[in-house]
Amino acid sequence: MGIVGLILALVYFVIGLIQLVAIMDGIIYATDLGVIFAGIIAFIITYIPIISTILGIYGAVMAWEWNLFLALLLFFWPVPIAIFFAITRYRDY
Repeated sequence: MGIVGLILALVYFVIGLIQLVAIMDGIIYATDLGVIFAGIIAFIITYIPIISTILGIYGAVMAWEWNLFLALLLFFWPVPIAIFFAITRYRDY
């Protein structure tokens, strides 16, 4: 795997944890549940892609007061990276 693969795996894991906390904070903000109960619900909802993305963006915008662009970037960060690699992969230099 190498050092680059290890770093990318750690980055992916940390971003996943941040997304989980955003989902949890979105649930807390919307329902005023306790942290533990909201954490359990967030952990379950994480496996439902569309709902978890919507709740995570909601949590980042409402609870953390992020702007919509940063919240979308938190959940859709692989898209610009994939576009970049798709454009640069077949380019002749």
